[in-house]
Amino acid sequence: MGAICALAERLAKPQADAQFSVFLDTYRKLLWGTARACAGEVNALRAFGAGSADLERIGVSGRLEEWTGLWDKLVHSVQRADALNLDKRHLIVSLLLDAQAVLRA
Repeated sequence: MGAICALAERLAKPQADAQFSVFLDTYRKLLWGTARACAGEVNALRAFGAGSADLERIGVSGRLEEWTGLWDKLVHSVQRADALNLDKRHLIVSLLLDAQAVLRA
């Protein structure tokens, strides 16, 4: 939890807008690729250097609903945070803890 909070603190600073954008873009691509991998597209995470052994290790097989749920939450949470000017720290921590919960399930 400490590393997640430290990352959130760093990315929430006003001068870190570019890094925050890179984080969100990378997180989006990772979730999208993982959802595609769950749907059977083995090379979906190749851009991240992940192969079939990595996918088996994190257990993506048969978990499409969980990963698409994370995708939906990402889209909704980012839109809500932007519209209401919410604290980026909370958004980052929430997104990463949700992903952690899916990975540990």
